[in-house]
Amino acid sequence: YSNYAVYLSNKGGKFKILRLDLNSPTAGPVDMISTLTNIEIFNFDYDSAKSMLYYDVYNLDNNTSYVAEQAINSTTMTSQISASGYTITDVVPFTATN
Repeated sequence: YSNYAVYLSNKGGKFKILRLDLNSPTAGPVDMISTLTNIEIFNFDYDSAKSMLYYDVYNLDNNTSYVAEQAINSTTMTSQISASGYTITDVVPFTATN
């Protein structure tokens, strides 16, 4: 997407979303949400008109699931919509759409 390759990784047993800068071949992958460590990312989508990523996150620390929005060139979530107050018993991957 744009100048980046975005992909899911299962390094260390946790699914994370990583970004690789295609203009900098020596740079390593960047964890898109490094501030959260005990999470799993199951799927993501990209809106090229807005340069935004959308992905579903499951937080293992507090058993919550939410949809996040984030600029592709940032490592900070722009927004997140949570299912607060609900207990997650099963997480099903999805494809986000506008």
